[in-house]
Amino acid sequence: MKTAPLSALVLTVAVSMGAAQAQNYTLESALAKAENVSSVQLAALEVSDAQQNADRQLADPLLTRLGKVQATQRLALAKVKLDSTRRAAQAQIVSAYTGVLEAQEQVGLAIKSESLAERNVNIAQIRLRNGSGTQLDLRDAQRALEDARKSTATAKDALELAKTNLRNLIGSFTKLSEPEKLPTPPTAAVVESVLARSANLAQLTQAVELADVQRQLLDPAYSALAEIDAATSNWRSAQQNLADLRNSERLQVQNLFDQTLSAYKNVSVQDAAKNNALATLEVDRKRLQRGLISQVAFAQTEVRTLQAELAALQAKNLYLKNYYNLLSGGATGNSASSGALPQAPVVQPAETPALLQSPQNPQSPQQPGNGGTR
Repeated sequence: MKTAPLSALVLTVAVSMGAAQAQNYTLESALAKAENVSSVQLAALEVSDAQQNADRQLADPLLTRLGKVQATQRLALAKVKLDSTRRAAQAQIVSAYTGVLEAQEQVGLAIKSESLAERNVNIAQIRLRNGSGTQLDLRDAQRALEDARKSTATAKDALELAKTNLRNLIGSFTKLSEPEKLPTPPTAAVVESVLARSANLAQLTQAVELADVQRQLLDPAYSALAEIDAATSNWRSAQQNLADLRNSERLQVQNLFDQTLSAYKNVSVQDAAKNNALATLEVDRKRLQRGLISQVAFAQTEVRTLQAELAALQAKNLYLKNYYNLLSGGATGNSASSGALPQAPVVQPAETPALLQSPQNPQSPQQPGNGGTR
């Protein structure tokens, strides 16, 4: 029997390992895919074209002062727009990436809540048989179970949609890792940094420069006074437009900065709540083993723990989205929200089957500030 050459086997294994690694992403590796986003590629092509045009124009011995300014301005603006487009793509990737992580948690919570709703139906049936419950209680439990099943189906659909959104940005993937560390919260200096690389401000700054050059090229010796006055007026109008836009963008970026700091503070709050929920879960696990609480009461503690874990994940993801949205200058919107994923059903707590409440309509943990809600 013939065997494949060793080099071929090594190549096959290497390709297989490369494909597997390409489908397992961290947030950092996903952000590296920003260069493949179509808008970034188009912006890069514009830089290349502007560079070729500038080289050609600047090599012309008959190039006028106005032509030189226009050629250099186009290249400079193309570079600024490329950086802005890249940052916007990164913000979009972060939003889509965290959207998948949250959707996965929502599905897990919905499934667990559905399981608890099924137990509530069984308990309602037992209570009806032994005379401690009514037919109305059973119908309420059955109706709540149907709602829980619909919520689970909706959560699964939302997860598939979130995955599709991310695939459109980074390509195929099979697993996403939750970020282990969050970026350090920005300082107030970030506001000026974001304004300094604003494509809109760069464009209006160039408009002021161009209007000034056009004004300087006019002279009473060969230009009408009305033409000179009009050019001067255009220059002053461009200056005012630039000042107005700078003030407007400063307010927007400052607002994004404040939202980012608020989201960062909420991370520790939600982490503490999650740790408390995990500690309670361990206590109830021991109580269950000793026969001090029922299986259904412990299941409710598990649901509350999943809710706390989801709230902690949402807080981290909201900070990440606000952080990268701030760096992009608000390219993805004035504020990042935690999305519009379906809510997993919440089951009201109860210590004994006799006090069990039916699962209620979904309620999501609220995010503080202007970050939005799920």
